[in-house]
Amino acid sequence: MRKLLITIMITVLTIFAIGLIGTSTANAKKWHYGIGTGIRFMNVEGDEGFNISGFGPVLTEIDLDASEISDMMETAIGLGVFATDGTWMIKASFAKIKLGGEPSGSLPAGVGGGTFTADFFYEITTAQFTLGYSSLYRSADMKFTITPFAGVRYMKHDIGAELDITQGATTIAIAGGVEHNWTDFLFGTSIGYRLSPKLSWSTQVDVGFGGSEGTYSFGSGLSWKALKHVSIGPSVFYSAIEVVNGIVSDSDFYYYDANEFGAAINVMFSW
Repeated sequence: MRKLLITIMITVLTIFAIGLIGTSTANAKKWHYGIGTGIRFMNVEGDEGFNISGFGPVLTEIDLDASEISDMMETAIGLGVFATDGTWMIKASFAKIKLGGEPSGSLPAGVGGGTFTADFFYEITTAQFTLGYSSLYRSADMKFTITPFAGVRYMKHDIGAELDITQGATTIAIAGGVEHNWTDFLFGTSIGYRLSPKLSWSTQVDVGFGGSEGTYSFGSGLSWKALKHVSIGPSVFYSAIEVVNGIVSDSDFYYYDANEFGAAINVMFSW
């Protein structure tokens, strides 16, 4: 039922967005477009758990700063696009990051001692689509705007690991992982203010429910129009995500309750 509702919402939003563009064209409104990317410096703090067949549940605390994530990063891509006619704002984004490593070390005496070597990967995929109404409030001087929006956010976590544990003359090989994806209905508000002809500030907050137990996001940043079609600027972000799938004894059990936060440098091309 949840998947059906999500599919219906995505379909309705897409048809609505296409209809808006068609209606706007018929009324000779001018649309503006943009595409952008950036560099993120992210920290993660929280808890995560999943079940490895033949071994049992693994519950661990996450505490990674930006430098640690950078050291483990294998690939990363992020892209955002928008289209607006001054009344409606359509946005879409996609991001994918893959972390990996081959840690090794000694095991504590409490578990029998010995050594371990591991090979792991952690892949995170995010896609988002929103439709906003920019004409809810616009100041007389056109500097201040409030834009409520709604949409969907898709997230996927894919984790895999191979672990070799050596204790004395015995070596045990363990392999396992989990793949879990979910989609949330998304609701939020964006506030924008033009500080000067070339400098603007914006802040966005949103909440999401559906596939997760709840997600809460905040972002704020500056945008400086360096060239006619190019804008750059810094931003900060924060997200609180809680996902629970099944119970500990389930083979597909997954638990993620973490805060993701940091800063970014963004570049946008618009026309």
